Amino acid sequence: MLSYYTKRALTNQNDTSRAMAGITRRIAEAMKCNFFQGLPTVMFDRFAIFFQYGSVLHRRASFPSYSWTGWRGCVHMDLHTASAIEASNEWLRDRTWIVWYKRNPSGITNLVWDPDANLSFPLSDMEYVGYRRRRPFSDGRYVPRQLDTRRTMPTEQVSFSQEVPSYPHAAFLDPFAVLQNL
Repeated sequence: MLSYYTKRALTNQNDTSRAMAGITRRIAEAMKCNFFQGLPTVMFDRFAIFFQYGSVLHRRASFPSYSWTGWRGCVHMDLHTASAIEASNEWLRDRTWIVWYKRNPSGITNLVWDPDANLSFPLSDMEYVGYRRRRPFSDGRYVPRQLDTRRTMPTEQVSFSQEVPSYPHAAFLDPFAVLQNL
């Protein structure tokens, strides 16, 4: 559905979220979650993976680049590889480890997916796709075992050398490790 919508040329580029608001609201009700910058918070990682389809993408500066809303042109998401509910839940459990935060323009930081802020999401009902319990790096192959991979909230104090955009930023802890003997 998104690829059909993003093919359209909007007269006012700032209408990109408003034009999808009705559809987004229905999807949010069905998924029992909130949306953040056009992406469902309950599976943010999955929807942040998108690519151009049949046309070149151009930046839409008034929206974030991590979302389809930040781009003009036909945007596509390859969700068919995890179309089954069980496969999607497994992908979120086993293939995601970033804990996403959002920082609003005033500097307040909150989780993108916060179960306490999404009380309607049925955590125990596996018929709904979404984050449940996230595992730290389980096998040690990609990150040394001594590296702490617990949730770490971004610092509150941020200094920007440029004007802060009006949309919320996505932030995450970026663990750095030197990989050897691969």
